[in-house]
Amino acid sequence: MDNGTSFFLDPLNNATEAEKCAALVKSTIKTTGWQFRHHIFVYAQLLYVIPTMVYIKFLIVALVCGKNRHKRYSNIFYKFILMGAATAVLIHIPRSVFEIIGKRPNWFCPTFRSLSQPSFWLNIYVYLMQIGDTLRIFAGTMIVIYRFHSLVDIFSAKRLWDQHSCAIILGTMAIPAVLYAPIWATPSYAMIDDEEMVFQNKGLSWYNDEAVHCLVVVVCALIVLGLQAILCVLKTPTKSVGDGLEWPLYVVGMVETVVIPLYAIFESLLFARDYFDRTLPSWILYTSLIVSDALGFCPPWALFITSHEIREDATPFRRLFIRCCRRQSANINPL
Repeated sequence: MDNGTSFFLDPLNNATEAEKCAALVKSTIKTTGWQFRHHIFVYAQLLYVIPTMVYIKFLIVALVCGKNRHKRYSNIFYKFILMGAATAVLIHIPRSVFEIIGKRPNWFCPTFRSLSQPSFWLNIYVYLMQIGDTLRIFAGTMIVIYRFHSLVDIFSAKRLWDQHSCAIILGTMAIPAVLYAPIWATPSYAMIDDEEMVFQNKGLSWYNDEAVHCLVVVVCALIVLGLQAILCVLKTPTKSVGDGLEWPLYVVGMVETVVIPLYAIFESLLFARDYFDRTLPSWILYTSLIVSDALGFCPPWALFITSHEIREDATPFRRLFIRCCRRQSANINPL
């Protein structure tokens, strides 16, 4: 058994399954004051998660197989939007399932205890989740870089990014696949951390996947802040917006410039908590979860607000609704 779990399981060999699960929960919670606040947070989170998930699924359909995908969404900007939106959905769904198990481990005690044993099968989940988390950051960072290049030289940006779009996308996806490859060297295991079931992989003394992720996030935050500072120093005119540079790209890039540094701050706090084994106020945990959701959800909503084409293609019931309203208006006010 892995040292990360055996130190609190061994004294409980004669305990019941419920007592063992309770010991697992008690030994891993690091945040104080969560008992009351987590109920409020869960219900508040549903208010934006459900409509966002529905919208993102329609957005993905519009970008991947919509009838206007070649005409309207061939720009590499929409490829990065698709990357960020798809990874946001793929990450949020399994994490929500494990969050339910983490909040009620006694209900799922056999499942949780089996997952708490080190297993190479869990490496698949840990590896893919770390890649997805990093791709969200990379997608937003590449949008900021593309926006910066377009503001500086719109013609050079279109020529470079459009001609090499496949290489850029593949390179963006290959980097996290290489960064997290050492995860496969040792088996992963589940634990309860702040009433959420998370998976750890800490078998290598020279490698920590959470440290790699935190470092990547901080570097991306410094890049987007540095590019924005350069734009402010150069006083780059925004007159190109709407004339070559798409307004959605400009706005989404600004949103990413704000969200990515915020996400880096809270990721650094959570990593410091784990590394130094310190407790944190519960508001830091819940704010970090909201910021993490904002990283994946805010850019698609910014695109929805600024793009008439997206509002038309990603809302399949819009035309039917407008047609019904017009028919109803015609019946009320006949000529």
